[in-house]
Amino acid sequence: MKKALYLITITFLIISCAPQYKWMNPSHSNSYIFNRDRSECDSVARVNARLSMAGQRQPQYRDAAQALVGGFIQGMTEGIIIQTEFDTCMMARGYYKEKIEQPTKDTQYTVTSEKDDTQMDNIELMDINLFEGDNSDEILQLERKYSSSFLRNNTRSVWVECNAKNNFWNVKDAEYEVTYIYTNLDKGLITGKRVETRNVRKEWETVSFLWGSGGQQSGMWELGTYSAEILVNGKEFASATFTITEDKPVVTEKKEEIQTEQAKPEIVEEKKDNLCELECVRMYKKGLLKKKVTIEKCIKEMCDK
Repeated sequence: MKKALYLITITFLIISCAPQYKWMNPSHSNSYIFNRDRSECDSVARVNARLSMAGQRQPQYRDAAQALVGGFIQGMTEGIIIQTEFDTCMMARGYYKEKIEQPTKDTQYTVTSEKDDTQMDNIELMDINLFEGDNSDEILQLERKYSSSFLRNNTRSVWVECNAKNNFWNVKDAEYEVTYIYTNLDKGLITGKRVETRNVRKEWETVSFLWGSGGQQSGMWELGTYSAEILVNGKEFASATFTITEDKPVVTEKKEEIQTEQAKPEIVEEKKDNLCELECVRMYKKGLLKKKVTIEKCIKEMCDK
């Protein structure tokens, strides 16, 4: 029994002394893409680890000490498989590891139970944004155009994106209950709600909360003012307001352009008539007109054609 405890203690000391690192990608520095890739690789790694462990034969133990060591080894094996599968998935997406410095001794962290409401203090709001899109998985790959006002006929779902700093970075994993609530402020009615549990790993320097309320088709929203609110462990963490408006009429200046183009010939003709009349007056004064040809007759014969 003492040997088993000694082995477990030595293993934990080795793990605690392992160097810390962060993931980098030479092709981008987008935190939203990184959070998406990290979450997907984590899910894939855990599924592959369960499948791998399920195919192993369960050993028979003679006593409690042997069972303790066997259970510890089995847990360590599963953890190693998860980490290996996760690293393989991330590297396949173009990421690599970069060593980071350890947190300083002066850094203070509040250690609480995973279900404690005060754990909300361990994530710090960075920003919150709204954008339009549909409810498919493709929304993770589309370029997001942030706004606080959306045209009804062009709006399918309104997505809220909240980015936060993980104050447990390189310290411990944490679990949060995240609630998204959309409310029509004009009517005081909740139009959308979702509750999810988010596991935030200590390797994650930042975390993103993302959800969209609406549908696949546009034109379903009622006009008015809405709020998108995010609760963490039952307490308000972030909120944003937006409006759904009627489509604005397209204003064109084609008529003005046509009027301008029609007006130009009139101005030219007017100048041409004035020159013709002045020419008749000049010819009359110099005696160049035929006898009995008056200025009026000259203008009528020459300028009115």
